[in-house]
Amino acid sequence: MVNVYINKSKDEIKAMMKSLGVVGESDAIIDVFLKAMNVASSDSVVVITGETGVGKELFAEVIHKLSPRKDKPFVRINCAAIPETLLESELFGYEKGAFTGALKRKIGLFEVAKGGTLFLDEIAEISLSVQAKLLRVIEEKKIIRVGGLEYIPIDARLIAATNRDLLEEMHKGNFREDLFFRINVISINIPPLRERKEDILPLFYYFLDVYSKKNGKIISKVDKDYLEFLIHYHFPGNVRELSNFVERAVVLSNDGVISLDYIHDYVVDYIPKRDIERNEKEIIISALLKSNFNVSKAAKILGLHRNTLSRKIKKYNIQMKPKTS
Repeated sequence: MVNVYINKSKDEIKAMMKSLGVVGESDAIIDVFLKAMNVASSDSVVVITGETGVGKELFAEVIHKLSPRKDKPFVRINCAAIPETLLESELFGYEKGAFTGALKRKIGLFEVAKGGTLFLDEIAEISLSVQAKLLRVIEEKKIIRVGGLEYIPIDARLIAATNRDLLEEMHKGNFREDLFFRINVISINIPPLRERKEDILPLFYYFLDVYSKKNGKIISKVDKDYLEFLIHYHFPGNVRELSNFVERAVVLSNDGVISLDYIHDYVVDYIPKRDIERNEKEIIISALLKSNFNVSKAAKILGLHRNTLSRKIKKYNIQMKPKTS
């Protein structure tokens, strides 16, 4: 793909990112942004992949805002949140009397997005029967409302997103092969936050500003240990989880200070035991903080033997600093 923005400096690219709500300093996120910029001018189907919470919808909006369709609607639908029986009606609409309760005509999202962009989030969750109808719409550029007989031309650029491996889903028989090859024209993968650590602190300060203003709080200090925790944390929920961390800390802070006290309870209580291995060091630190560095209590919280925890503390060179009264 030819990079039409190759002559722009890194600072110019970052300024464009900021203007479109993309926060980050890493080469990885800049590369994703450049890809989004380069595909924006076309009408090709784009599939955005990445783990839950990485910002797939944000980049779908970026593509729309940079496209010739920017002044037309950006319409989104989470395909996983709508039952199969309703999804077809949501996408294609229905005619009056098409089924019980259809008291008047309903315009589907393909028509609502006329001239603009239709964003199908979690496309891998669509049933095979609806996939077949979606394929026909993409190929023929027209729809038939449920209960209707008339073909209706549509003009909407399609962007899809998924946190699954569509190729793997196709091999499993969960995703139609013909639809896969039809939509897999341009693929943009957004790396998880743990693979772009440089973005953690810029995102943290961005969310800190957002939630401080939203909650009328003035945060005067952020403990160094808190920032160190964020930098080393695995973030299975990615940017969305970081946003939740910051919102929680801002809301709970009564003295204008953000410390580990506002994070370790969440980490220990809500991250499944199976993730302890993956997030080991930060989880252990959180459990130690919660137990005031009592190894026996921390081991109980983590479901580990005391001796096992002691070995891990030594392995990670964790400094034992109990709170003083």
